[in-house]
Amino acid sequence: MTRLVRQYRDSRRLYKHHRAPVHGFARKFTAEDLALLAETDRVHGTPSGPPTKRLVQRAFEVFGDVRYVRLATILVSHLYNLRAAVGYRVRRVS
Repeated sequence: MTRLVRQYRDSRRLYKHHRAPVHGFARKFTAEDLALLAETDRVHGTPSGPPTKRLVQRAFEVFGDVRYVRLATILVSHLYNLRAAVGYRVRRVS
């Protein structure tokens, strides 16, 4: 707080000194994974998170569908994050 008061007193302005990192977190799930999740939800009627996780997990582990290799490891909470993404909603509607 002291630093901000001094900054304002000296220049009558406050400056933002931080910015987004140049190399942020790498994306684990691709646009293809989003499309695959949307298609899976469309076929199965958008079940809740745990059954969807189990469906994509079985698709990879039991049936050997390599398209599900990344989605097979998804956490239920992140599944809901992907469903909230704009790319998912666009694919889900079409």
